[in-house]
Amino acid sequence: MFFKTWMSYIKDDARIRDIVIPGAHNSISHEMGPIAKCQQDGIYKQYESGVRFFCIRLTTDSFNVIRASHGLAKGKPFENHLRELARVIEETLTEFLILDIRPYYDKKIGPLNIKFKVNSIALDALLNKYLPVEYELVDSNLPNMTMREIRTSGKKFCIMRGLTQIKTDHNKDGDVTEYYRFNTSRGVDFDCTMLWNKRIYGYNAENFCENAPSLLESETPGGLVWFQTQQTPNLNTEIGISSPEKLDQQIRKNFYKMINKIQSDKRYLDKSNIICGDFMTVDMLKTASILNLNLSKNIVQQSLINEFKTNIQVALQTITK
Repeated sequence: MFFKTWMSYIKDDARIRDIVIPGAHNSISHEMGPIAKCQQDGIYKQYESGVRFFCIRLTTDSFNVIRASHGLAKGKPFENHLRELARVIEETLTEFLILDIRPYYDKKIGPLNIKFKVNSIALDALLNKYLPVEYELVDSNLPNMTMREIRTSGKKFCIMRGLTQIKTDHNKDGDVTEYYRFNTSRGVDFDCTMLWNKRIYGYNAENFCENAPSLLESETPGGLVWFQTQQTPNLNTEIGISSPEKLDQQIRKNFYKMINKIQSDKRYLDKSNIICGDFMTVDMLKTASILNLNLSKNIVQQSLINEFKTNIQVALQTITK
C-alpha cells in the first residue's frame, strides 16, 4: 500500500513546491501505437505506482469526441480515462493529484501548422461529471500551500487547464528556460517553471542523464518546477527520431545517474519538485528513485522515516534482482 499512500508520510509543514512528486508524461497514451505510446498502463495503475502529477493531452476527432492525443496520434475517448481518475479520487483519503489537462500543443510539420482544439464547454461538462467539484483545490497560492493546509481543506486535486508563457531565457550554450503561468479550471493563476533545451533533450541516454540535471540551475520565480526525465526525439539531434519505448529502455540503464546527480547537488535537490517520466509503471525504478529524494530533502515525518526508507529500498532491490 505504500506507493498508494506515500503522501501520508510527508511532514505537515512541507510545501507543495518542496515535495518531490513523480509525474507521468503523456499519461493517457498507453493505448496508442509505438511511436506515440509513452506509458505502459492507465491512470489507476500509475496512481498505484506513486504518480501524483498527470500530463493529459487532448484533441477532438471529426465526430466531436474529445480524445487522448500525442501529436497526430489519437487515443481512446477522454471519458474512459476520466472514469479511472474518478476511481482514484473516490478511493484516496491521503493523496493530492495535480492534473494538467489541456489540448495538445500546436505543431509545425514542414509547411503545415497543425492546431489541436478542444471545446472548453464540452470539456467542462466531462470534468464536472466525473471529478467532484468539492474536492478541487482552487488557490493561486498552491505552490506554497503546506500538506497540513491541503489535508485540512479536504481537497484531493487541482486542475491545470491553460497556460501563458511569461518569458524565455537563453544562455550562451543554447539552454532555454521557459516560464509559464498556469490557469486552474476556475480561473486562478499560479507559476510553474518548465525547463527545456532541445540540445540536451536530444542527447543519447548517457549524455542526457549526465547533463539534464544542470537545467535545475535555472532561475525560477518561486512556483512549481517541472523537470522531464525522458528525451525528446527530433531531427538533427543525437537520438534523431525514435519511439518513446526504445528511448526508455536506454534511460532505465542510466536513470540512477540522473537521480544521483540531483541528490548530490543541493542546488538541484532544492529545486526538485515535479519529476516526470515515460513508462512509469514498468517497474518501481523511476517512482521509487524519485520518491527517495524526499528523504534527502528531510520532509518525511520523523517517526515514519525508517518505514519510508524501507519501502523504497525493498522496491529498488526487487528491480535489481
